[in-house]
Amino acid sequence: MTTYGDTTDGELKASVVQEFVRAPDVDSTVLGVTVVDGVATIFGEVGSHAEKVAATEAVLRVEGVRALAQEVQIRTAWSQVTDADIARDAESALEQDENLPDTIDLVVDHRVVTLHGTVRAAFERDAAERTVFRVRGVQGVIDRTVLDRAATHEAPLDLVQPHVRPLST
Repeated sequence: MTTYGDTTDGELKASVVQEFVRAPDVDSTVLGVTVVDGVATIFGEVGSHAEKVAATEAVLRVEGVRALAQEVQIRTAWSQVTDADIARDAESALEQDENLPDTIDLVVDHRVVTLHGTVRAAFERDAAERTVFRVRGVQGVIDRTVLDRAATHEAPLDLVQPHVRPLST
């Protein structure tokens, strides 16, 4: 039995399992974990890339885990989902979000979506990533969008105002 500080590998494993159960985006029934010398290995099949990321984040929240080996697979039930399907669905999702500009383009290659174009603010970049990340079949998102500095300076007052703090007098 390996011990780090006051925590054994068995205790770390139990903590990881508890963190899976607490994580709302993780199906703890499909994941397994081993811990050897403080290194956690998670394995199993999840339904989406988002769930795989959520499982990884859950493990990293456990104090005492020194490293993580990620052996989680995404279910291959999406084998019938093509890059063209993902591109269509991702483009539609971006268009439906009224907070996103129409200056964002995307390319899909092997279920990884790469975003291109310009955004007016960092929150638009983050929102575009989150929107595309949730599309069925997406296994990763690469963001290559560029912040349009000119648009930032010309932004309507209602876009800037929430970030302005009054000076105390």
